[in-house]
Amino acid sequence: GGGQEIQDQASVAFLISGLLKIFLAKLAKKHVYCYALGAGPVKRVLSKLLIRLILNKVDLITVRDKTSRSLLQRLGVRKVPIHHTADPAFTLTPEDDSVAENIFKSEVIPLDDNPRIVISLRRWFHYDHFLLPMRFRTKLLSKDNFVKFEQLKQILVEFIEHLITLYSARIILLPMRHSGRKADPGQDDEIVAQEIYELTAEKKNVIIIKGNYSPSEIKAFLGKTDLVFGMRMHSLILASMMGVPVMGLNLSTKFHSFFDMIDQQNYLIEPDNITSENLINTFSTAWENRENIKQQLITRKKILQRMADSNLEFLVKLIENLL
Repeated sequence: GGGQEIQDQASVAFLISGLLKIFLAKLAKKHVYCYALGAGPVKRVLSKLLIRLILNKVDLITVRDKTSRSLLQRLGVRKVPIHHTADPAFTLTPEDDSVAENIFKSEVIPLDDNPRIVISLRRWFHYDHFLLPMRFRTKLLSKDNFVKFEQLKQILVEFIEHLITLYSARIILLPMRHSGRKADPGQDDEIVAQEIYELTAEKKNVIIIKGNYSPSEIKAFLGKTDLVFGMRMHSLILASMMGVPVMGLNLSTKFHSFFDMIDQQNYLIEPDNITSENLINTFSTAWENRENIKQQLITRKKILQRMADSNLEFLVKLIENLL
């Protein structure tokens, strides 16, 4: 599986659970192909040791960015080929325009001339590496962590209200993860979206996506929007491959790698330095240059899709060698 599996930022337990599956497969004498992995950050000594011991036993590794390959090599994963490819989401086929239009109707979002700005939110605790998963650690976090997130929410609200006032924008809050319960912090995007909605004064211009849509449906939907600001990386991947300008919050190494791959580094914002002012300024620049950005993304699309397709080509070669 891909994603940012090889990291201990969420917790060491998260990393161990992933590596354990590989260990059990090798124990059963099965062949293992690590498919379009994301790696990093990794800070704990135990994490580094386990990664080196287990990943050196697999047959083949492809990684979705150069940073992941460099990290694995630095950690001592050198006994197995590591190929730089791209995230499989780059090749996802969107649904037809009619499907996207039906989503707009279902969510009561007018398809008019007002700018449609999507914001993909998530809860963020400014946490560092730890042993336990986040849902078990929430009560252990200092009040400063919650204060920081409340400050971040206020900055986002100021940003949203600016877009509504100056651009008459329709703000679409898109949850990419649905926990359905407060006991799953970090995966409760729909609850965060509601919190932001309640804090916003101009509620009539803010819409929370309520439906549960497939990735291909979301991709088609995002293709009919004007700009996406994301705290979830796959919202940015899906939008950019539809030629939609993107802005992101650099919550992990994968964001920096992604913005490098699409050559849009100026639109990635560091969370420790975020203010409503730099959000607004970054948006203004992106909005003024949106047509150029769209062409740049379309140009990069073919390259990235070709890189993502190579994940399957490596798999076919691996299977052929085993036959």
